[in-house]
Amino acid sequence: MPLYYTNGMATIRADKHAFVMDSGSSSSIFFKNKYQKFFIGFSKITDAHAKTRFIPIFFFPQIEIAELHFKITNIVGNYIHEIFAIDSSIKGIFGRDIIRATNWHFNLANNVIETMDIDSNIVIPKKSITFAYQNEKIPQTKVNVNGLIYEMLIDIGCNVDLCFDSLQIAEICTKNKYRNKQKDTISSTFSKDLMDGYIFDSLTIEDISYSNIHINVIQNKNIIGMKFFRRFDHLFWDSGNKKVYLWNDEE
Repeated sequence: MPLYYTNGMATIRADKHAFVMDSGSSSSIFFKNKYQKFFIGFSKITDAHAKTRFIPIFFFPQIEIAELHFKITNIVGNYIHEIFAIDSSIKGIFGRDIIRATNWHFNLANNVIETMDIDSNIVIPKKSITFAYQNEKIPQTKVNVNGLIYEMLIDIGCNVDLCFDSLQIAEICTKNKYRNKQKDTISSTFSKDLMDGYIFDSLTIEDISYSNIHINVIQNKNIIGMKFFRRFDHLFWDSGNKKVYLWNDEE
C-alpha cells in the first residue's frame, strides 16, 4: 500500500480518505459512518495531550479499503461521529489492536507499506537499530539518549522525534545544550496543540549522532515518534517477536 504523511503522521490513503497508522493508540477509532457496526458499550480514551473522552465501542464485521485491497474483519473499535480534529480527510485510526495482529514493513525510502504474516521474517542488516518491547498492548522500549536510559513508547502515530517531560529535558540538557526553543504543533487524537519544543544541533540516540533533533514537552509519557523513524529507509514492525527494526539501504 502507498504510504503518505498527513500532518507528519503515517497514513494510508484512498479516494481522499486517509487512515492513520498509530501504535500510540491502544484501540482503533473510526470517524466514517458507512461501516456496518454493532454497539457494545463505552470506553475511556486518553490522547497524547492527556485529554480524555468517553466514546462508544462497536463491533465492526468488516473495514475495507477496496482501492488498496485492504480488509480487516471482526474488529472491536471506537467510533466518533464527527470530523477528525487534525484533518477532515482522516476517516480512521488503526491502533495497536490492528498493528499487533500482523507484521509491517514500512519502506520509508519508497513510501510503501507491506503487510506480512505474523511469523514472517525479512533480512535485517547487522547495522540496524533494534527496539524490543515486552507488552504487545503497550510497545514501550528502553532508549539510550545521550547516555541516559529512558522508557519510551514506540509511536508511529506521533509526528515528532522525541517527547519528554520538562525535568527529563533538563537532564538531557546537562549533557548537550539545545540550540533554540520554539512552539511546535503536536497532533493527537482529539486536537493539535502548540507545545514547547527544543531543537538540538546534534544528539546521540542509541550511540549514533543525529542532527537537528526536536524534543517536545509532553508531561504524561515519553515518546519516540515518526519524525525520528523517517530518518531511516526502512522500519520493520515484527509483532511476532515484539521488536521494531530501523535501518538504511547500503550506499
